[in-house]
Amino acid sequence: MEAHEIMRNKLLIASMALALSGCGGGGGSDSGSSNNVNSLSSVNFADSALKSCVEATGITNIQNIEMLDCQNVGITSLSGLEKLPNLWFLALSDNQLKSVDLSEFKSLNSIWLDNNELETITLPSSQELTYLYLQNNFLTSIDVSSLPDLLTLDVDGNLLTQIELGGNEKLTEINVSNNKLSNIDLTANPLLEDIWVSGNNLTSLNLAVQDQADFVIAHDNQLVDLALPTTDTLTYLALDNNQLTSLDVSGYPNLESLGIKNNQLSSLDVTALAKLESLDASGNAIGNVSLTGNPKLATLYLSGTNATSLDFSGNPTLRILDVGNNTLSNIDLTANSNLEIINIRSNTISNVDTSNLSKLKWFTASDNNISSLNFDNNPKIEMILLSYNPLDTATQTHLDTLEESGVSVVYGP
Repeated sequence: MEAHEIMRNKLLIASMALALSGCGGGGGSDSGSSNNVNSLSSVNFADSALKSCVEATGITNIQNIEMLDCQNVGITSLSGLEKLPNLWFLALSDNQLKSVDLSEFKSLNSIWLDNNELETITLPSSQELTYLYLQNNFLTSIDVSSLPDLLTLDVDGNLLTQIELGGNEKLTEINVSNNKLSNIDLTANPLLEDIWVSGNNLTSLNLAVQDQADFVIAHDNQLVDLALPTTDTLTYLALDNNQLTSLDVSGYPNLESLGIKNNQLSSLDVTALAKLESLDASGNAIGNVSLTGNPKLATLYLSGTNATSLDFSGNPTLRILDVGNNTLSNIDLTANSNLEIINIRSNTISNVDTSNLSKLKWFTASDNNISSLNFDNNPKIEMILLSYNPLDTATQTHLDTLEESGVSVVYGP
């Protein structure tokens, strides 16, 4: 499932920076450039790529350089940058920096150091810094305790084993995914809206105080205990690949996407989720799920859920349907004319009517009891998988004709 990007502020800042400063960065006017003390020519940059990038701003007075965009230019050292005291915006993504000391940069508002080789970083003690992007580095620790006004923190894809956020009460977005965290305390961060903690070793997660939460992404952990926000603002919830045995989502009427695949649920009630567009509960022994309260459902994954009967009559907007690896004997798709992808493999289905599915592209129904099937009313069909079905001769001939016309077809043995 695709989530909206956590970096919406990053994009906003990027647009502003590019509009104001051009490709190299910049700031205000270049008055006073004749002062040798403030002359850019007096600064000794150890890294030639950094020097070239700073010079590209066209500003010769170091007091006036407020924005610097030096992404993906091969920088390995920031020595000399400390001579630019008024930097407000610093973008150094996609370089080869291994260690960074920014303690002198008290005016920085936004830092991008993602996709470097950082092992250590020293941040300023500042009430100015609000956006910090450090994803995809090699950090084993980070201290953000001196950044009380921090709004966005992204350390996705590092090697962190712990993180302390008690001094960051204004945080609205956090991404600590793909680290080595075994616990995280967010009780001091009630303003969080977007919470990304996936790909860690968390066994419990307490989000009870996050009453403004919108996105919660916590898949691929070891969650046994979960306390969700007591709010109806939640729209996106991803909890796939954990060890949860129960989940109550009845209090989240604005939920649009729910991912709970590969947990240990024995039941799931989504009837209160009238705005739900995407549901993935595959790999849970939840049996038959009522979908009558989900008229906006577009993607549905219920593979391997022990389902024996499912009713899709209340889901006219379905585009993707995966109910493979169950024990369904019948399936009625007459109300689902928008279907494009169907997977019903490994059931006991003997009859499928696709005559009303003019948008159908992929059809997978291997390992069923289907003997007869026709795709004449499916002009967009691209792939058909029907292995291990007792197909009659007429159906086999029909499939051979489709294959000759360019459709990918597999059937037999």
